[in-house]
Amino acid sequence: MTNTTLETEAGAKRAAIERALARYPDLQPDEIETVTRYLRKEASALDRASIASNAELQEKYRQFCHDQHFDRLRPFEIALVVAGVLAVIVIVIVTYQIKA
Repeated sequence: MTNTTLETEAGAKRAAIERALARYPDLQPDEIETVTRYLRKEASALDRASIASNAELQEKYRQFCHDQHFDRLRPFEIALVVAGVLAVIVIVIVTYQIKA
């Protein structure tokens, strides 16, 4: 497939997601799953920004993200933050022990 074909398919997928979001919250559970999967796994940052900046969808997009917990850290992300904080603490302790 050429880049043009891929861009066309990506645009069509984004348009389908936008149509679904326009009907939110009146979506079936499988539609919610499809939109969630797209936004979390398939959409590029540009796709998400394009959807989020669409004036007609802004409120529904925000509500969808809130309802589906897009604005919260997932367990893996929390684990990364905790690991980072612990790594900094260990580095500070080791550095202090070396100087003492």
